[in-house]
Amino acid sequence: MIRKIEKLAKEKKSNEKPKVSLYKVQDKKTYYDFYSILMSDSFDNNTYNEYKSGFGATPQRGAETISQIEKGFLSHRDSLKNNNLTFDEQWIAKGSGILYEDKMEDTERLKGVQLWLNLPRDIKMATPEYHSINNEYVKELTLNNAVTELLAGEYITKNGNVSKYWPVDYNVIHLIKENKIKIDSTEDKTIIIFSIIGEFKVGDITVEEKTAIKLTNGNFVEIESLANDVEILLLSTYGQRQPMIWGGPIVLNNN
Repeated sequence: MIRKIEKLAKEKKSNEKPKVSLYKVQDKKTYYDFYSILMSDSFDNNTYNEYKSGFGATPQRGAETISQIEKGFLSHRDSLKNNNLTFDEQWIAKGSGILYEDKMEDTERLKGVQLWLNLPRDIKMATPEYHSINNEYVKELTLNNAVTELLAGEYITKNGNVSKYWPVDYNVIHLIKENKIKIDSTEDKTIIIFSIIGEFKVGDITVEEKTAIKLTNGNFVEIESLANDVEILLLSTYGQRQPMIWGGPIVLNNN
């Protein structure tokens, strides 16, 4: 059965403290629509003053943070004694608590995505962990008119990084303009797609750049690019519908 668009969330320009100019697509208002994905932020800047302050040191717990840097450089340090690490992708299981900061370096262009993945109640207080993933470990597949980069989980015959606590398939798909791709999936997983660059169609609905969509149940989806090349993030995971308390960087369950 073909999947269609069930929910849609559009970007909102945001200036976090300390000052980082970014696009906030999912947040507290969209969690119960998008299940496991608490938050998705996208940043694409070529002006250093818009991101030079970085994300300062804050205590965080109860979720996982996945950061992908496509262009530019970030450095990371945390209370687990990881210090001044640079990365292409990083995966932080915040669990019972971790203090960390990410600093952006001056570069011609800083482009990336950051997601927060909720940890369910029974593993909410898991031991915090940090993993850095460099591009040499990213699996690439060419499918007709598209190239897929698998950062985590599995896709067709490839396997990427595996989350220790909550499974998620994380794919970045590059589709050339005026083409289609069919993506198969298992019916028991929730599919969320985030448009990083360009517009595309699912069925009769056009999805604008910097927009997140949640799909209905089914075992495949068809995506059609329009006048320009498209870059999308496709996430496949199991849905969670648990009541929670979310204050800033702290995510807890309330029963």
